[in-house]
Amino acid sequence: MAYKFTPSAPAKSYSAPSGVSGPVGSRRATAEDFGGVGAGLVTAGKGLADFATMLQARQEKQEAAMVNQADLDNQGYWLERFEELKDGADANATDFTSNILKEFDSRTDKQLEAAPARARAAMKLNSTRNRNRVLTNAMAFEAKTKGANQRSIFKDNGHKAKNIVWKNPTDEQYQATLNARLQEINNLPLSDAVKDEMSRDEAKELKYKQFSGLVNGASTAEAVDEILGRRPEDELTSDRFTKLEQEGKTQKNNITAKNNEKDRAANALIRDAQKAIKDTVDRFKKGQQIPEEEMAEVSGKVSSSGDPETILMWAEIQERADLYRSASRLSVEELNALYENISIDAATDGTTEEESAH
Repeated sequence: MAYKFTPSAPAKSYSAPSGVSGPVGSRRATAEDFGGVGAGLVTAGKGLADFATMLQARQEKQEAAMVNQADLDNQGYWLERFEELKDGADANATDFTSNILKEFDSRTDKQLEAAPARARAAMKLNSTRNRNRVLTNAMAFEAKTKGANQRSIFKDNGHKAKNIVWKNPTDEQYQATLNARLQEINNLPLSDAVKDEMSRDEAKELKYKQFSGLVNGASTAEAVDEILGRRPEDELTSDRFTKLEQEGKTQKNNITAKNNEKDRAANALIRDAQKAIKDTVDRFKKGQQIPEEEMAEVSGKVSSSGDPETILMWAEIQERADLYRSASRLSVEELNALYENISIDAATDGTTEEESAH
């Protein structure tokens, strides 16, 4: 289908009014140009635009204030919450950093979701800054706690090791305990130089505990001197070497005191048994009949004394028991003959002058 071009009508032209020449100036119309109702509409429109601008500015200020307040609230919240989580952490601060970050992220996500869209960018920026602060503090606390816990465990294990060697001061126990401690030292996050020094100190300290256990376990003064005579000076610190000397003197004093105490206790049992024998003989002399249970009680005291002479004395008396029971039918001469071999010191009860002083 063919189209036919038809020229349009010539454009109209306008001429300036008579008497006007040169370019025509232009400007924005003002309310006064419209007059009346038109002027009112123009003024109202401008007022509405100014009001909208004011509302937007006010909203932006409110949102900025909200962002700042939320940031302050979050900082305060995490300062307090951090202390709560620290108090609830275990001795090794297990997963402390990862757990606090999970809680931080969960709380932040909820806050951003509830915040106005235009405030989220600023809130997210503040949250990132606060998160970095929490992360730094959490990592520092966890590292410090783990380090302190490791030191505490190492120290406690050291006390246990020394106690084990002291109670069982054999060479086998010493070496086994030392090997375990050296392995523990080797696992510490320290330089080789520090580990070497710690290993030497540990060996010397355990060697001291071994000899201390030997000295304090000795039962005679001669044994103490023998142990001190083989102290390995090169395997002990100078102060520990000297301290063993003092421990040896103390142990010898303890041995002497124990022996004296045993002697006093033994003498007391002997005196008690001999007094019971004397009382029995006296009753027989008076012609009293002594029941079998009382005789058995005296036998118990004599046996507890452990003194051979006292035991022999009582055995002789028991052999004559039948004669003693019939003592009331004997004459004075017969009684004297019966008791002439029985000699017990009634004045001192068998107590020596030295024992009486104690």
